[in-house]
Amino acid sequence: METVVVLDTESFRAAEREAVQLRVSLPVFCSLAIREFVQNHRKKSVTEQLNTVYAEYTARIDDDILQAQYDSLGGEDW
Repeated sequence: METVVVLDTESFRAAEREAVQLRVSLPVFCSLAIREFVQNHRKKSVTEQLNTVYAEYTARIDDDILQAQYDSLGGEDW
């Protein structure tokens, strides 16, 4: 598939320099750059990220720690 991408002069020149250094054509470099950007910037929703974290770690509080928290309240009314 072909498409037209409009770049400012600075971005175009930077892309050209990188393509030369990598010894690939400018279209190949642009394709690689877009692919890398998409892979690195896929965003999960906050809920998905939290679900991932909580699936790996238990949210259970150790009984001794829980008791120490209760004891530290010192009979205050909440």
